[in-house]
Amino acid sequence: MMNRNRSKTFVTKGRLLKFVAAILAKLSSDRLPPFPAVAAFVVLDEQLLMVERSDGMGFCLPGGIMRWKESTQNTVQREVKEETGYEVEVLELFNNYSGPERDPRFSSVCLAYTARVRRGQLTASTEGRPMWVPFDDVLELNLAFDAREMVTDYFARQRSTRSG
Repeated sequence: MMNRNRSKTFVTKGRLLKFVAAILAKLSSDRLPPFPAVAAFVVLDEQLLMVERSDGMGFCLPGGIMRWKESTQNTVQREVKEETGYEVEVLELFNNYSGPERDPRFSSVCLAYTARVRRGQLTASTEGRPMWVPFDDVLELNLAFDAREMVTDYFARQRSTRSG
């Protein structure tokens, strides 16, 4: 169970990020460039690692915004560790997702990677509660942002790989 104060801190940070992004957008005449972000498809035994967000927006893949002077692969490793407790090996770039509608808080370009668990233990964070979700149940979840599009693309590629 996540500490209630940590959950409030995340919600406050989420609101602050949205507020700062809105101010920056206005100061730049709505020409603020998109934030670079990543997401990770981490799979184990026909289950996908998902995070139930603590801000109530739904479920998403582990991931987040890049830091200054950080590679996208390092961002994947950091974000997955922070959000789930797992250290992962980044395998390959799966796809990219962009557009103003992909995240209601700010514009971003997301590079989605596949990754596999190297070590660690499933651990909740201020970001939310991670869990392994069977493939058959993922699309039944309330998915945040453009996670539905991302997961649908991933499952379609898995089906075509198996049949082709």
